[in-house]
Amino acid sequence: MTTRIALLTPGLSADRGAAVASLLAERFGAEIEIEQLDAESDEYRAQTVKALASDRFAVILSSVARIDPHVLPQAKAPVIVVSLADAVVGRAADVVATLRRLGLNASLAVSWDDAVARVRDILGTPILEGKRVLIFAEPFDSATHPAPNLTYEYIKGRTGVDVQYRPVTELAKALGDVDEARARAEMERWLAGASEGLEPSSATVLECSKLYLALKDFVERENLAGVSLDCVRHTREGKPALPHPCLAFSRLRDEGVAAPCEADVWSMLSELLLEGVAGKPAFMGNVGEVDLARGTMSLLHCVVPLRLVGYGTQPVSYGLRHYHDLGRGVSLEVAFPSDTEVTLGQFAKDLRTFSIWPGTIVDTGSGACRSRATIRIPDSERFLRSLPSCHYVMVYGRYASEIAGILARLNVQTVGPMLYQ
Repeated sequence: MTTRIALLTPGLSADRGAAVASLLAERFGAEIEIEQLDAESDEYRAQTVKALASDRFAVILSSVARIDPHVLPQAKAPVIVVSLADAVVGRAADVVATLRRLGLNASLAVSWDDAVARVRDILGTPILEGKRVLIFAEPFDSATHPAPNLTYEYIKGRTGVDVQYRPVTELAKALGDVDEARARAEMERWLAGASEGLEPSSATVLECSKLYLALKDFVERENLAGVSLDCVRHTREGKPALPHPCLAFSRLRDEGVAAPCEADVWSMLSELLLEGVAGKPAFMGNVGEVDLARGTMSLLHCVVPLRLVGYGTQPVSYGLRHYHDLGRGVSLEVAFPSDTEVTLGQFAKDLRTFSIWPGTIVDTGSGACRSRATIRIPDSERFLRSLPSCHYVMVYGRYASEIAGILARLNVQTVGPMLYQ
């Protein structure tokens, strides 16, 4: 499909305008529309309004002279403002800031090569847009992470992700329909690999294996990028409606499916982003102790993938333990290797900011939450002050720059460690 770009180049010669168009077409094979108009004329302003309100892929403005601010809210396509002179960078930056305040996708370029880079950013493979996820819970409710401020439309508008909710009873029914032979094969797979110890009974592992297969069937049938459920509410009562999902979520993450705990929609979106950028499954956990003196924090939970190094890699050794010392459920216990560089990330409650923190694992352990990583982080005081949630998502490797670039295209501000004292 041809990419349509409106290129408005007032003040440039015809030859220079054609050269810019050729540069973009050569790099991207795009259909370029050139408007050689006087920036002071009504015609230029009219064409700007038309371009901003079009369904084009992007609008590139090489001048912002006398743009009526009331025109800006009409923008539908991403806008790249090119400032070619130091004296007008501030004016161009003000236009970009106004567009972003209005929730629009705008960026500033200071040369044509920089504009090409901004187009490349926009053309990049969408990480979140078009993804579909399913959460088994009451809409925007969770025993531990309710989201009354969010709506389907708001999430879609901010991130491009289509979130759906279904009643837990639908999952419970699907659980009863799982083929016994498939479930036993999955159970044996877990038991055979548990080289670091086995605590739960085979029957308990079997029930958790059935839940994995029921969720996997939903994923494959509906082409889902992620699943979750309100596990605290529906697995911990006297007669739980479902088995604990820890084992199922671990397997799903290793298979490239986002599977955050507790129907946490913010962690769902964060996991989709980090896993999409890193190409690796993520560990989502509670923020435990933050030690300001040592500059460390701990991340702990009962769901951990086994292929944190990357999809298709050799799984790490694991033990099978009960969930939270409750004598039921199944959770994995793994050891995180020291000196491993990681990236931590989490959306804020309003989805308008995203916290990104680099870190290095310095210790590992276990407790009621079966897997714990202690991570050295820069600017631990700012980390503590900026906590977006009790949860954080972690992937192996350093991806702050890539994540920040994607978030800028979504008009999401980033929070991270200060680079100065």
